[in-house]
Formats: sequence, structure tokens, C-alpha cells
Amino acid sequence: MMPTRNLFKYLLVGCVATLMTSPAFAGFATYAQDWPDDAAAVNEKIPAPEAPSKVTAVKTKNKTSVGASNCECEGLVFDEIDTSDRISQQDRLYAKFGATFVTGDVRKMQNISLPALSSAYLINTSAKENYISWEFGLGARIKALRYELEYMYNKNISYNPDPLFANLPEALVSTLESQGLWLNVLWDLEKLNLPYFTPYLGVMGGFIWNKTRSTMTGGIGNGVAQNHSNYSVGIGATIGVRAAFWTRWFGYIGYKYLDQGTPRWQDGTGVMQLKGHYIVDGVDIGVQYLLG
Repeated sequence: MMPTRNLFKYLLVGCVATLMTSPAFAGFATYAQDWPDDAAAVNEKIPAPEAPSKVTAVKTKNKTSVGASNCECEGLVFDEIDTSDRISQQDRLYAKFGATFVTGDVRKMQNISLPALSSAYLINTSAKENYISWEFGLGARIKALRYELEYMYNKNISYNPDPLFANLPEALVSTLESQGLWLNVLWDLEKLNLPYFTPYLGVMGGFIWNKTRSTMTGGIGNGVAQNHSNYSVGIGATIGVRAAFWTRWFGYIGYKYLDQGTPRWQDGTGVMQLKGHYIVDGVDIGVQYLLG
């Protein structure tokens, strides 16, 4: 499991980012309700003051009726809000693109080498790196759930122990690159009725390609770089918030925890072989655009 301090760290980052971006999203959501799709149609001149359209609540006996009017009745007057220009997301594809601020963590490194090194003890059994990467994909809202097909790229993580094994002179220089195709099932918590923002929860399943490149030197290793590919099934979970702005755009910020399988390392001689457990977690920020 992820260390508690890392969880607090990412939750704090998410909260701060949400607080910083909420005024902008709120402003977009309020200001852009009637914003035209064609920017050339915008008249930037300040119009002459007009009598505002009002929604007036009129009490009649024990009931309250609400209607559109230009007058005030019994002193109960509310501004009219028109959301008729907002494009419905139901049964409509959307494209998404985002940046990910994550930690890649290779845990529980194990020596699975051939007999010449099979009994050697690893000095360093983990590798960790913070980085910024990216994601993109397509999604659709169908009834109460959203479904997304998403591609994620995770940059190279270095694993460079020197020495590699206890009581042996071997040194290793290596990298891990990971790509994943994920299917996400997301549930928007609309019943919370939060202003501007809609929280969501989701589960993720993916097909992962982990690619390593290793060079071992100082003894058995011959200094020749060796690539090794390993394919795994990944699982994950996500939580975040979404906000609509303009007629077709959404912004989102969330937290992801991904188990990306067991990459393997192999040197140029084929003797040294290692494996580890790859975890990626962190914050993603992006936008979504309704198509069609």
C-alpha cells in the first residue's frame, strides 16, 4: 500500500489545486452560459442598460409558484439563469487530454537470475522517481456512468545500484518505460448537488507494456545494453472532481492509484535477471471536449 505521508501529500496537492482553480471554473460556468461557439459573433461593446429579466416567486395560500416576469411581486425577486445553450453529454463522445504529476515506484525487487547469480543478494530492492507525464483518450456518458478508453505514458524510471549484489562487483544501469491502455468506469456523484463541481469515483483496468533497458558491468556483465519487454494486466482506482465551462468543455482534477504489473530486467549476457512490482500514483489535471 502507498505510504500514508504520500497519500496526505497528494490529497494536499489536490485540495490546493482545487481551491486555486475553483474561482476560474466558477467564473467560466457563470459567465459563459450564453457564450457562442463562434468567437467572431461576440460583440465586445458594453450594451446599454436594460431592465433585467426576473424570475418571481409568488406566494398563493400554502403554495409558491415560480414564473418569468419583468416585474416584482411581493418583493421576492431572483435572477433568471438560462442553461439552454449547454450541450448535453448523455450518449455523446468526448475527447480528453491531461497532464499527470505522479510518483513511479518499483517495489520488492527480486533476483531471478540464472544459476551463476541466483544466490546473490540484492543491495537495493526498490526504485522511485517523481515526474510529469501525460494521458489522452475518448469517453462517453451512458445513463448514470461514464466510460473512458485512455492511453497513459509513464516516462523512464532509473534503477542504478552500484554494487548490484552483496559481495560482488557488479553494477547496473537501467531504465523502465511503461505504456498502458486503460478502460475506466466512472460514477459522477451528481446527487450531492455541489455548485459548479461534480465529484466522481472510478475503477480502472488496463493492458500494460513495461519495457526495460539494462547494462551490467564489473564482473559477469559485458557492458552490452539489453532491452526486455513484459506485458501485464493493470488495475487501479481514481477519485476527483469535474467542472463544466463553456458549452462543450469540462475540466477535471483527480487522484489515481495504479498497479502496473511486474517489469523484468535482463542484462546483455542473459545471466542477470530481476523483477519488481510497479506502482504509479499521483494527481492528474486535464480537459474534456464534447464531440459531435
